[in-house]
Order: sequence, then structure tokens, then C-alpha cells
Amino acid sequence: MRFEERQIDWQAAYATYRPMVNSSTTDAALFDTLSEILGTYDDGRVSLTAPDINNLVV
Repeated sequence: MRFEERQIDWQAAYATYRPMVNSSTTDAALFDTLSEILGTYDDGRVSLTAPDINNLVV
């Protein structure tokens, strides 16, 4: 499936989430932000894992 078919607006995602990430963002905070981004797309084929973070986003 293409991004257009999912109606994913990457520019809007960038504008929303980019301010949440900077040089002092921890790995856990970055994981949470990326998880939030992926969660908005409601796509069961996408998951995010991190070996040192005890979270799994499906």
C-alpha cells in the first residue's frame, strides 16, 4: 500500500513531532514519540521495537 492510499501527510507529521525531538531527547522519549507517530497511522503491519526499552508498539 502506498503512502497516498493511507493518506499519510508526512509534512504534517514532521511539523507536529519534530519539535518534540532535540539533542537532549532521551532514547526512551524518542521511542515514545516514534511510537505515537506510528500509532496515528493505525497500520498493523508496522511495529517498533528497541532492545533496551521494555515497550513494543504494534
